[in-house]
Amino acid sequence: MTLIDRAVIPAAGWGTRCLPATKETPKEMIPVIDTPPLLYVVNEAIDSGLEFIHIVTSRNKHSAEDFFRRNHELEDVLARKGMLKERDMVEKIGSLDERNIRFVTQNEQKGLGHSIYCAMKKHDSLKERPFAVLLGDDIVVSKKPCTKQLMEVYDKYRGSVIAVQEVADENVSKYGIIDGEVISNGRNGHRIYKVNNMVEKPLIDPPSNMAIIGRYVIEPQIYSILREMVDQYSVTDRMDSTARTLRSSEKWEKRKGTATFRRGEKRIGGKVVLPAVERTRKMLEPPIYHEIQLTEAINQLPKEYKTRNFAYEFEGTRYDLGDKFDFWRAGTELGLKRDDIGPQIRKYLSELKL
Repeated sequence: MTLIDRAVIPAAGWGTRCLPATKETPKEMIPVIDTPPLLYVVNEAIDSGLEFIHIVTSRNKHSAEDFFRRNHELEDVLARKGMLKERDMVEKIGSLDERNIRFVTQNEQKGLGHSIYCAMKKHDSLKERPFAVLLGDDIVVSKKPCTKQLMEVYDKYRGSVIAVQEVADENVSKYGIIDGEVISNGRNGHRIYKVNNMVEKPLIDPPSNMAIIGRYVIEPQIYSILREMVDQYSVTDRMDSTARTLRSSEKWEKRKGTATFRRGEKRIGGKVVLPAVERTRKMLEPPIYHEIQLTEAINQLPKEYKTRNFAYEFEGTRYDLGDKFDFWRAGTELGLKRDDIGPQIRKYLSELKL
């Protein structure tokens, strides 16, 4: 019997790759034909047997909460019009919020690791047993849900599990990349790796071309590591703010002609009173400054808690909906599989003159 019964779905990013559409709407809510990506991801969690779903959202965008809330007025309108199929569909979506879904607000976007930290801080149950993470802008289409595949690997090996896929050499710098060794060919030849290290978006000398995609099963001890990273981030953020303030002060005082400065110093009465802020910030900053990286926290688990990390080359087709081409590809390929519009799309594509 699996220990995993809950999921965290981060959906609070700025969505900068999809502007201007994401200025007010999370990319997780921009529909692929007629279905928001977030609903695909929630359904995957439910189909994987997860009972409790924690969705992390931004304080500025509320469409996800509205989408999963019951809308009795709309249900009544659909019923009166005889649109019973649509009424049942809307009612089913709304009932998820009453049974399964809890929302967590991420007040500041400090990275994926911070998003997971916010959910764990609010819900103690996430600190007690392993849980799944499904990124809200990644759709994975497969016979067996991708998250379920990872859960099965966890149940066998008892360690955090990351979904990976092979990417072309020119795309390696866009992803977190694993350094690992194959320990099993897994189901249908899909490889399972013992992970030694993970590198976030390597620009040179990547350890492999096996890229981390948006599905994880994570040990609960990660909370302590994330909390330490958040505290560290707060210190460096305050120091960076101090540095900006002092640099601004330098410019003002230079214009007033009241003091003489070397770069990075403040003098009062001829004495330097400001330590080397930039050097101190460098000593304290996270591996990639201004983001709390989930991959770095997972990297720390074996070192601090003697756990093990694994990666699984999942079965299925993945769509990265932060990528505009992948968004179009998702709509086209998923549309072709539908009975209502598939034949029309196929006919249109066959007649398209390129």
